[in-house]
Amino acid sequence: MDPLRCPNSAVGLAARENCPIHYPTYVMTVKTSVYLDADDKRRLAALARATGSSEAELLREGVRLVLQQAVRPRPRVAVGASSDGRTARDTDALLQETGFGT
Repeated sequence: MDPLRCPNSAVGLAARENCPIHYPTYVMTVKTSVYLDADDKRRLAALARATGSSEAELLREGVRLVLQQAVRPRPRVAVGASSDGRTARDTDALLQETGFGT
């Protein structure tokens, strides 16, 4: 595990204890507000106490996990489409037709 990436990695809080070195990093942050229902807030506070983390750090880690697992949207255009409908599977035939390499 890379000790420089360990504190911000998605492997979870338990892995942080195995990080031999922790260098503080300074990144630009933006303040935001999150509304939680009472039960989620209570559970978040309990987890923060149990792990020694702040509630804010737990929320940031949760956001990172969600973003890492998010499915990237497929492109809306045909990437690499040719005007005559040929694809990369036709490469050998196309090169032979043009006399490339002969």
